[in-house]
Amino acid sequence: MGELVARPPIHTASYDRLQPDRLSTILLFHEDDPVNYRYKVVVVDRMLLPSTPLQYGTAAFLIPAGREAEYIFASEIGLKSIAESASTARLIAISFGRHHRFGSQIIVQEELSFVVQVLSRQGTFLPKPHQELLAEVEIPFMAVDGIGNRHIVAEGESQISGKYLVEQVDVDGMQVRRLYFANNPFVIQSEAVLRDQGRVDKSCSAFDYHKTMAAGILALVDSDVLTHGLLVGLGGGCFVNLIGHLLNDLELSVVELDPAILKIAEEHFDLDLESNRLDIRVGDGLEIMPLTHDAVSGCPTTFAKESMAFVAIDVDSKDQSAGMSCPPESFVEIEYLSRLAELIHPHGVLVMNISARDPEKLDHVCRRVQQVFRNVALAAPHDGEGNGKKKDINMVLFGKHAVMEVSTSKLCPLVEPHTTYESGPDLKRALANLVAWNETKSIDTGSSNKIGRTKTTRQKKKRGKRK
Repeated sequence: MGELVARPPIHTASYDRLQPDRLSTILLFHEDDPVNYRYKVVVVDRMLLPSTPLQYGTAAFLIPAGREAEYIFASEIGLKSIAESASTARLIAISFGRHHRFGSQIIVQEELSFVVQVLSRQGTFLPKPHQELLAEVEIPFMAVDGIGNRHIVAEGESQISGKYLVEQVDVDGMQVRRLYFANNPFVIQSEAVLRDQGRVDKSCSAFDYHKTMAAGILALVDSDVLTHGLLVGLGGGCFVNLIGHLLNDLELSVVELDPAILKIAEEHFDLDLESNRLDIRVGDGLEIMPLTHDAVSGCPTTFAKESMAFVAIDVDSKDQSAGMSCPPESFVEIEYLSRLAELIHPHGVLVMNISARDPEKLDHVCRRVQQVFRNVALAAPHDGEGNGKKKDINMVLFGKHAVMEVSTSKLCPLVEPHTTYESGPDLKRALANLVAWNETKSIDTGSSNKIGRTKTTRQKKKRGKRK
């Protein structure tokens, strides 16, 4: 193996001090391939107190190939939690480039040892008590699953979405298939768990927010109304597979802008495009409107008024600088939301996946929705470990004209019949964080746990102003 070239170049002096806010990224290229990086290195420093127990001054951590986009490995919070678990002051997290082959973990460690030594600065950045204690401690290479196992299933290019990649990885003993777009390579667009035969397990949702969307629909919409739904944004078809598995009689219409996505969903995520319960229309979700006498005959984005038990919005934004990656701002305009409201049954629900790093953006969306739908509730999906901690920034919004019950004790029995199969999602847990939202940001947790635009809500607003 030839030399590794760092970009940007490593300025060793900048690593002589411990910086608790450090999140430095270095790409390591093989000298024969200046285009595709071989390793991505992220240096994270912890905040140390005199009493902070440490086992290592520096530790290197190998992120399993194919799992670098997972929250625990991709976020500052996640990496700092790994540093704390490793009992190290400085964590050097290393992920693997997609377009390279790697030998054993021993070979990888030998290739990276010099860079790791340079970044460790022989522990000179440590406070004196720790420096003296750890002076002779070697730098360990840590891993949770070796160097991982990544298999690229397909690569292609869409005229609308650009280059894409479908890959298969091992995650905690399971085979998982994921879709990525080149313009946002560290965001998993779609994810499905595979059975032993290599087929997608349609009863097992890999995305927690999909479980929450499905659980909310089952709990918040009366079963006699739940006959026809509309999804805006197909993705890999994973939500379609899940909701179709849970509701055998549901007819689902889907509006998807990119025709290439249909092919990806069918070929790599086992979506049955020929199902008589599925009506997929290629068109712009922003052009959805109720059917009127003036509507153009045969328009793919026109639907009958009050025909939908739910309308679900799961669309990402191409503008990564907006502070909100889902949905785009245009999908929360009042005029657009009003058109959707006309499609929804009086006892139906609007469902929206929101991914906002800025809390003000989340409140902005909630305010917009509440101007059209009387009642709004939010749910923060649980992580896969069952510990109640949010592993991503996705929130699921529910909007209804009718009074909305948000008591989990009353809602959970409604999803109980759908959680009896072995591999299915824990829909009761998916509803555990469902809470009412209003402009005062106070949560109504009274005995009724119902939300509506009532006198009580207005009185709360007035009290808030007096404060």
